[in-house]
Formats: sequence, structure tokens, C-alpha cells
Amino acid sequence: MGLDAPLSYEPGGGMRDGDSELQKKLIAKGMAPGSVMAPTMTRMCYLTLRGMTVARMLTALEGQHPVSVVEVHPGAVFVLGGAPAHLVKQMKGDPHARYTLHQWLQDQKVHSLSSETYLNEHLLAAAACALAAWRWKAPVEHGGQ
Repeated sequence: MGLDAPLSYEPGGGMRDGDSELQKKLIAKGMAPGSVMAPTMTRMCYLTLRGMTVARMLTALEGQHPVSVVEVHPGAVFVLGGAPAHLVKQMKGDPHARYTLHQWLQDQKVHSLSSETYLNEHLLAAAACALAAWRWKAPVEHGGQ
């Protein structure tokens, strides 16, 4: 399962090594530096705590069906997967950008999406998280990263 939330933090605050690396890659692809933020930043700390809590709850409920949880940055899924950065940056406010990203997901073999998924940026981001988690879980089978 892919969660769009930090699932750890750097003791003492600041960016984790992975955050800095991801930020550099996204900037190189045309994204803004602020598209990756430290998990302990004021705007991120509650999301980080929620993400860590949800991940622990999910893994505690394993039972007969083991659950693997991975942290996902939906914008990175799109951009590092080849979607145009300008569309990702416009996703929140532009229905055409969401529609095009919806089409991009379908090109990535995410076929079960409702045709209305693109109307809501949160559903579109969730679909990107699902794609990343799917590729992470079975990278050789699905062309993961």
C-alpha cells in the first residue's frame, strides 16, 4: 500500500537523505524545490504523524493478509515516470491537466480508473500512489523503480 505521507523523520529535524535526493531529481525535471519538504516542517509535521500512525495501524492488522506500506510522493510518480512537470504543477487547479494525467495513468496500465477520477486531484494522487506501490512491491514483474 502506498501512502502519500512521510513515514519517518530525521531526528533533530530537517530533510532526510532521501528527501534531498528526491528534491534534486524533481528540480532537474522541472518541479519547484518546495515540492519536497522536510517531514518536520510546520506544514508537514501533522501529515508525518498521521502517516506514521496509519502505517503502524495497517501493519498491525496483518493477520492472514500481510500488508506492506511504502511512502509515496504522487508528484514524483508522475514526473519521474515521464509525465510532463507542468501538468503535475497544474494538477490542483486545472481539469485539463488532471485529465491528461489520468490518461497517462491509463498508459501505465492503470486501467480500472473511473472516468471521473480526474475530476478530483486527491483521487488522481491516490491512483499514482497505488501505481508506485504496485511497482515497488513487484519491481521486476511490473517495471518498478
